[in-house]
Amino acid sequence: MSNKLTNLLDKFAALDNLEQAAKDILQRDLICMKESAGNLLFSEGNICRGYVLLLSGTVVVQKVSEAG
Repeated sequence: MSNKLTNLLDKFAALDNLEQAAKDILQRDLICMKESAGNLLFSEGNICRGYVLLLSGTVVVQKVSEAG
């Protein structure tokens, strides 16, 4: 098991309950990123390419109505 996956399982214990096949996919496709404050991570209408699992910091989620 990679160090990245081990670290992720330590932070998100529920993921340890995944079947081994799912853990294998997670290990294969896991991307760790460090983002700066103010960066846009995704927008409404984007195709979901994965899940964001936040290790530290905060994420602001906003939806602007037609009226603003």
